[in-house]
Amino acid sequence: MVRTSLRYFMAVARLGSIRAASGQLNVAQSAVSRQVQSLEHQLGTVLFDRLPNGVVPTQAGRILYDFGLKVEFETDGLRSELNSLKGMLRGHVRVAAIESMVPHVLPQALGRFRASCPGITFAVEATASEYIGDRVRDGRVDIGIGLNAQVGPDLHVVSSTREPLVAVASASHPLAGQEAVSLADLAQWPMALAPRPSASRVIFEEACRAAGIDVAPALETNSVELMQRMVTMGLGVALLLRHTIAPALRDGQLIALGLDRQLFAGTVDLLTFKNRTLPVAVQQFLSVLQDEIER
Repeated sequence: MVRTSLRYFMAVARLGSIRAASGQLNVAQSAVSRQVQSLEHQLGTVLFDRLPNGVVPTQAGRILYDFGLKVEFETDGLRSELNSLKGMLRGHVRVAAIESMVPHVLPQALGRFRASCPGITFAVEATASEYIGDRVRDGRVDIGIGLNAQVGPDLHVVSSTREPLVAVASASHPLAGQEAVSLADLAQWPMALAPRPSASRVIFEEACRAAGIDVAPALETNSVELMQRMVTMGLGVALLLRHTIAPALRDGQLIALGLDRQLFAGTVDLLTFKNRTLPVAVQQFLSVLQDEIER
C-alpha cells in the first residue's frame, strides 16, 4: 500500500546507504537509486546529501521521513483493523531488546502468545540498551525493551519494572559459601562485565565509585551466554539481570552471591512510539511481555 518510491526512500534514510537499502529490499542498487531520483524529481527538491561513505537526509528529506513514518504506522493500523473485521489476528511484530531478555523472557512470552495467535510472526533484534529508543523512534521496531532506557518526549513507557542485577558464581567458587559478600570481596576475583556504556556497566560502576572501589574486569563482552559460560566454568564472577539467570539458578548451574541487591538495580522499560496507534497484535503482545517481565 505504501508507494514503492517512498518505501525505497525510507529504507535508504534508515540505513544511510543505497547499497545497504538494496540488500535489505533485495533489489538492484540501480533500482533503488532510480526510485529516489524519481521522488526527488516529483517533489522538486534534493532528499539526500551524497557523501563518500553514504547518504544523509537533507532538511527536506527529514520532513519526508517523518511523513513516511506516519504513512507506515497508519498502514499497519489499517491492516490490523481489516484483519480484526475478518475475525483474524494476523500481523508482524518487531522487537528490539537487550540480550538479557533473550534467554528466558522473550521465549516464554513468544511461546505463550503464539499458542493462542499462531498467525502472528515476529522479528527480534538483540541490541544494547542505548540504541533501543532510536530503533523505536525511527519505526524499525514496534516494541523496545531496555534497561534504564533513554526515553525522550516522543517515546511512551508502557511499563517500568525494577530489576536487580545479581552477582553470580559457580557452586564451587569460594564466595558461594559466604552468607554475606561485600563489593570489596567481589572486587578480589576476576569479573565478567558488559562493556561501556551499557546500562548494567553504568549501574555497577556508580556503586563502585560510591564505595571507593576500582574494578578492572577480566572479561568485557556483550554476550550474556559467554559471561554465564565463564562463571559456570569457575573462571570468575559476573553481574547479570535476575531474569537472565533464573533458569541457571533453578538448575544449580549458578549460585547467587549474598551481595546486597539494593546496590545494583535498574528498571526494565517497555517502550513504544508515543504518536502511534499500535496494531492489535502489538498491543496484545505487549500485555504478555509485561506479565513475563513482572514475574
